[in-house]
Amino acid sequence: MRHLSDDLVLSVKDAMRNLRYAIRSEAMSPSLARLGGERAPERHPRPAARGRSRMAQLVDSVFTEFEANALALVSPLREAPRGEVFPRPVTAYFGRGGSRSGDEAAERLFARVHYQAAKGLLRGWGLRNVLIFEHAIGRARDEMLKRHADLADELRDSAADGRATRLRLCAALTCTLVAARPIKEIDAAPGPSAPRGLAGSPNACCFLVLGLATAIASVNEPGTLPAAAEIVASANAVVDLRFGRFVAALEAEDPVEALLLEFEEVLPFLP
Repeated sequence: MRHLSDDLVLSVKDAMRNLRYAIRSEAMSPSLARLGGERAPERHPRPAARGRSRMAQLVDSVFTEFEANALALVSPLREAPRGEVFPRPVTAYFGRGGSRSGDEAAERLFARVHYQAAKGLLRGWGLRNVLIFEHAIGRARDEMLKRHADLADELRDSAADGRATRLRLCAALTCTLVAARPIKEIDAAPGPSAPRGLAGSPNACCFLVLGLATAIASVNEPGTLPAAAEIVASANAVVDLRFGRFVAALEAEDPVEALLLEFEEVLPFLP
């Protein structure tokens, strides 16, 4: 579980992301629509609006550089490792042997990797400005450990890391991430490749894909898996095709069990 220092760092990071989101929203063309509240397009933006947009673009550039330097200073453990591979087997997100350092490292990895993967997925769908709270992602792992401590214990203690335990843990993490709603805002219209359910359920769209991709990586031998991007693309296609079924599973009386059944049904054909 995270300590106060980790919570503080994540809160600072998310506050900075919130500010950057607002800056980038202002920097965009006034004719762009924000999800949930469209504005009428202007054929000829007023000079004041153009001036605000240019100023916001400049501030965004300066702020982005400041943010990267500041976060590297206050959070070297979180900011130093870049380019982590996603997806990983679910075993990577839980410390072995019950050691404090191992669990803290696993928590940091979980929050950081899922934040980067969610941002990359949304950008791949054509979204230019998104606001995702990494703190909410970390809290989702904490919440899962509270509700399903038996699964985590079984995973840590099992010599063979049984397939059923790993898959159920993937379903539990997916349900908890969707419920945590880490994606707070989505600005501008998505691209043509965006899934149909994105506008109404961005958290479900995103974290169902990431959860299914993690399940693929968790139940197959590493040497038999294709490239990470291909795994995510396969999960994306399946979730888009069966989105209604996956959402119904999330809304079931026992969402973990219902989502587990959905994962088991499609995994033999993936990736």
